[in-house]
Amino acid sequence: MAIDSRFFVGIGGRAVEIVCLNREARLLVCFLFADLLVDPEGEPVRRYEMAVDPVLQGGLVYSDGVAVQEGSSLYHTAYYLMNEVIEQCITGNEQHHALHAAAVRCGDCCIVLAGNSGAGKSTLTAWLVTRGFSYLTDELVLLDADRVIPFTRPINLKIPAPFLEPYCVRYDNLIIMSQDGTMIPYRLLGGSAENSSKSRQQVTHFLFPSFQEGESPLLEELSSAQCCLQLLQCHVNARNLEGLGVSSLARIVRNCRGYRLTYGRTADLEEIFAEERLASLFGVDALAERLHA
Repeated sequence: MAIDSRFFVGIGGRAVEIVCLNREARLLVCFLFADLLVDPEGEPVRRYEMAVDPVLQGGLVYSDGVAVQEGSSLYHTAYYLMNEVIEQCITGNEQHHALHAAAVRCGDCCIVLAGNSGAGKSTLTAWLVTRGFSYLTDELVLLDADRVIPFTRPINLKIPAPFLEPYCVRYDNLIIMSQDGTMIPYRLLGGSAENSSKSRQQVTHFLFPSFQEGESPLLEELSSAQCCLQLLQCHVNARNLEGLGVSSLARIVRNCRGYRLTYGRTADLEEIFAEERLASLFGVDALAERLHA
């Protein structure tokens, strides 16, 4: 099988090489990593080869000549490849705080939404993007001091969100869907991205979403200490950093505001984010205008 093309993708100065063995593989890599293509600084940390069956839509991924994944669907292959790239970019990174977090921006306000899987980060991120927020990431945030380096990728939703159903119907040929999840490009939601090194945003707020079905919506402010403890639970490379990164993370948090958000359904977001009080807490005039647009 002839090689169509190869790509270098990554973040934080680390890159992975992906060699596409057919057209369908190339399309998948472009779908996943269009905003993450890089010129590698030295040798890539790992090399993969992949092909996608144009009929069955399953994928086969090789590393060092050994098959490491055989996906039963395009979603499974995409999910595996995305997680592999993230892991390779984090492993050995001794310069940045790597957080399991999403991030959006509005005006001079940059909000990092941190939490583990199932916390509702991706759903909340998608909702904010449909309300005019600039998209940064829904999975991985690297902090370079207090600046956000986003891992800009399609938004990955494991649980269907009612407010996204019209988009899924309208753009069904431009998204990846399976019974296990949906990947949708943020541009289809009207979102923009700012992912160049020149536009790294200074984080101003940390928001810790917690989706608990049936729970009443609640927004509460956290102290700097509480915020730091919450972030440490979402930290994925602390072992690489001096002192587990606690002191440097505390310095970042000290200049930000932190909140815990509990919600039990996406309709709760309309109630919470429609309040002028929230815009006032974020301290950004443009936020109120966008939330009410």
